[in-house]
This record gives sequence, structure tokens and C-alpha cells, in this order.
Amino acid sequence: MGKGIVYCQDRGKSLRDDAFDSGKAHTIDDRPYCIQCRAPQAAPAKAPSSVSLKKISNSRLPKATGPVAKRPTPPPLPATPPSRKPVLIGAAAGAAAILVLLLVLALPGAGKREDPSDIEPKPVPAAGPPAELLELEKLASESLDPKDLAGRCERLRPALKGTPHAARLEILEKKVKEARAAAEKEAVAKVDRFVAQIREKIKEDTGFKQRGEIESMLATAERTAGARTGEVATLKAGYQKGYRDAAQAAAQKLRQAAEPLEKEGRYGEAADVLAAYPEAFLRSNAGEELARYHAALVRKHEESEKLARVTHEGEALKVLSADGTTQAQDLKHFGKEWSQGNHLWWRDAKPKGVLRLEFESRVAGRRTLALSLTGGPDYGIVQVSVNGKVLAASIDLWSEKVVHRAEDLFEVDLKKGPNELKVEITGCNAKATPPKHLFGLDYLRIE
Repeated sequence: MGKGIVYCQDRGKSLRDDAFDSGKAHTIDDRPYCIQCRAPQAAPAKAPSSVSLKKISNSRLPKATGPVAKRPTPPPLPATPPSRKPVLIGAAAGAAAILVLLLVLALPGAGKREDPSDIEPKPVPAAGPPAELLELEKLASESLDPKDLAGRCERLRPALKGTPHAARLEILEKKVKEARAAAEKEAVAKVDRFVAQIREKIKEDTGFKQRGEIESMLATAERTAGARTGEVATLKAGYQKGYRDAAQAAAQKLRQAAEPLEKEGRYGEAADVLAAYPEAFLRSNAGEELARYHAALVRKHEESEKLARVTHEGEALKVLSADGTTQAQDLKHFGKEWSQGNHLWWRDAKPKGVLRLEFESRVAGRRTLALSLTGGPDYGIVQVSVNGKVLAASIDLWSEKVVHRAEDLFEVDLKKGPNELKVEITGCNAKATPPKHLFGLDYLRIE
């Protein structure tokens, strides 16, 4: 029987049985290969099977004469070699796989394990502008406080960093910055104008009549002057010092005029002098001190008024001298108008005759003096003086009958203590028959 023939699985080369015996061919996984295709490999030792096998008769197994590879018994084949097309396809596929592998390895970072921290997040689709940014843009268009807007932009910046809206915020911030610079420049100019206005008012208001308004303007300037606060403070201090000095000077001048009157007991007149103190200075320290002095004078005046009111009966006055005769005369039969029913009667006087009487005043100063005189057909014309000052140059006492005349009132400066009343005959009325020059004094009253 002829020897069997098989073919190499790689090259398709025909292999006879003796090629396996001589080591020129071998089997791998029950497939024949020539020695040129694959080197023989030591078969791994098989672990003993735990499965019991049926006993097979040794007569069926060939004797082992050496390492003989198991080979299948192929069916009889024709002598023509097999097609090499599958081998070429496999080789092409392997080459393509190798090429792809080389390309992958050539890429940057190929073969390296990516660190999750190095992976950049995928960009999130941009949303619309935040509501706060839109609000700030609206406020900026309305020219609101740029300082406040700048602060709000500063707080919003971190939230928009790295977003498409950051550039929009930057434009807004630039706009706000320019508006703020313009506002600060205008504020400085406004302060300049305001300070100039205050200076002009101070210059015009020499009597400090607009002091309240100027003080208010200075207070406002101090709050808004910024870098010029020191200048405004100096201006305010100078204005206040000028006010105090003027108030003190005015008070001193009035005091100098009132004090001599006070010494003479003319408290009312002294108080009237102080009443001329300018109203603008009343709230100053000097004004408050002068007001206390004025109140003291008023109290003294009221007390002196009570003391000053006195009535002196004519017949009770002290006669210092008389050209003629003086006496008390009862006039009750002429009526009830005469005080005490009597008067001081001066008779036997001639023209240029003089009567000098003394009366007391409990206070000094300008007072109202009331003289109650008698009239009649034989009474003359007289001149009346007090302390050398003529009160009336001519009083005609003629009347058709004896009457109690209405009071003659005079404003007169009196001294505290004795004062002198002087009566001088200057003539008589043409109707007097026969010509006579009588004089009668009912009373003298000081108001």
C-alpha cells in the first residue's frame, strides 16, 4: 500500500508520512505544517483526568516508537494542490490591522490613560443675558447713580466670568465709569458754584439778617464739599466769628447808652434804648446777656411806676417864693370838682410876677405831669416851667365864671426828690374887667 499524502496548512506543500517521521513536518492542533512554517512547540502537560475511561484493548493501539504526531486519515484526494486564495486574503487583512494599529499609536496621547481631571467639560450652550445684567443696562440708560451701578457691576462680574456675557458687562462697566467720572466732575463744579454763592451772600449781608439761610447753606456745603470741606469749614468759622463780634459790639454800644439813664432812675427809657438791639443778634451770647439786662430794667421800671404815681394838693405844696400873696381858698360853694374842696390861690400879682413851688418825686425820669388849674373872669395868663424847662409859654385862665378847668398835661424830666414848679404872670385876657392876674392850683399829679 502506498504512503499517505497531506498538505501544509500555511504553504499548501505536500507532506508524506515519512516527513513526519523524520521531523520535517509536524501537527499543531491536529493540523499539518511543514517545518518552515511553524516550529514545533512542546505540548503542555495535560492534567490527569478525573473522569474514568472505559478500558480499551491495547490491541487496538499502535505501539509508540517515538514522538508521533496525531494525524487524521484524509480521504483520497486528487494530486492537484489546494487554492492559495484564502491565504492571500488573510495576509491582506493582517497587514491592514497592523497599519491601523500603527496609525492609532502615532496619534497624540495614544496609548496613555486619560486623567478625568484633564478632560475639559463640553461647552454648555450659551443662555440669554442674566436678568440682573439687563436691569443694570436699563438703570445705566436712565442715568441713575453711577457709583451704585459700579458697585453692582463689581458684584456681578464673578458670576459672568468666562461666559459670553462677560464682554457685555465690561462694556457696561466702561460706560458706568465714564458716567461716574462725568458726575464727579459736575459735582466739583456744583460745589464751586455753591461756595461762590455763599461767599457773595456773606458779603452782602452785613447786618446778619440772612444768618439762618447762610448757616443752612454752609451746613449743606460741609456735607457735599468733598475735597473742599476744609475750605468750607474755614469759611463757616470766619462767618460765625464775625457774627459774634458784631453782636458783642452792638450790645456794648447800647449798654453805654442805657447805663447813665439807669443811674438816674429812668429805667423805662433805659429799657427802650436796649429795645433797639438788632433782632439778628438776639440768639447770640451777647444778645442773651443784653436780654437779661433789659428784663431787669423793665422790672425796675414797673416798680418805679407804682412809686411815681402821686398827687400833690396845690394848697399843700411848699412855697419857695411868691410875688404877691398865696393862701388856701375854699371853693365848695363853686362846686364839687375841686379836690378836697380847696385850691392854692395866688393873688395881688402883677405882670412878670413869679411863684415858685416845690414838689417831691419818688422816682427820676421822664414822667407825665398833670396840672389842675382854676379859671375865672379875673384870672390872668401864665407861663409854666419845671426845673427850669418851659412846659407851656402861655396858659389863658380867663373864664366868664369860676370853673375847674380840664387837666393840662406835660411830659417832663423829673429828678428823684425835690423838683421846682415855676409860674410867671405874662398878662391877662382883654375881656378881664377890671384887669386882674389871679392864679389857682387845685393839684399836681405825677404819672
